[in-house]
Amino acid sequence: MSIMQRLGIADQVKAKGVTPELGQRVGNLVARGEAEIGVQQITELLPIAGVDFLGPLPDALQTKIGYATARLATAKQPEAASALVKFMSSEAALPVVKKMGMEPW
Repeated sequence: MSIMQRLGIADQVKAKGVTPELGQRVGNLVARGEAEIGVQQITELLPIAGVDFLGPLPDALQTKIGYATARLATAKQPEAASALVKFMSSEAALPVVKKMGMEPW
């Protein structure tokens, strides 16, 4: 709703808005026909069958979420963990990262 407030349409949307139950994705409501449009993180919308992803909101309305990696200091295979992190941030992984709705920083 904060995005709707920033757009100045919160009151109009609130009258017709549907809020999913805790743990439920907005895209599921759209896919089941319980809502006509949904606003949620791209990564949460893309894997839902029955949802047509129309595109991201303008940058001015975006809230960027950063993901990071970590490993247990006493990991049994620290080199493997480091290799995975290195791969996930490589050019080779970029097509899959973008396909899942994420962008590198």
